[in-house]
Amino acid sequence: MDEKEELYKQELWTNIDRTAVNLYYLDHFRDRQAMIEPLYRGALGLTATLAAIISFFDVAFLIKTVSVITAIFATLPLLFPVIPKSSDFEKMSKLRLATSEWLISLENFWRGEWTDEKYKKYSRMKLKYAQTEDELSALFGKNNEALNRKAHADANRYLDRYFTS
Repeated sequence: MDEKEELYKQELWTNIDRTAVNLYYLDHFRDRQAMIEPLYRGALGLTATLAAIISFFDVAFLIKTVSVITAIFATLPLLFPVIPKSSDFEKMSKLRLATSEWLISLENFWRGEWTDEKYKKYSRMKLKYAQTEDELSALFGKNNEALNRKAHADANRYLDRYFTS
């Protein structure tokens, strides 16, 4: 194996590893977001119901307190964009598909023989995938360390299972 081919294989491996981690991180991120949304909606509905029930009684202080809490819950997504929207899940699905396709392409490059033409094709595809990586970074924001550890562990299990070198 010459030096160009060795560098190509190292770059491929780095990209395979990073893409696998991104894929598992996206799965864990989506699962966490899917848990947050119903909890938020339930808490908002509960406080609104509580406010409606208390309004039947003549307890002005409680009515005001629960109304303020309901207003805070309702404006929470505007102040802190941690509550996912349905369009976020659609975007996550598209990003997962693009990341999965990129991982499959990388695996095919890994198993194939090195040629200058394949390297050029790989470089073009890498440039095209860069936009997906930007979208993933924007979606994730600051990485959650617990999710990151889980994603690395899952990716390592996957890579150990399917790659022997």
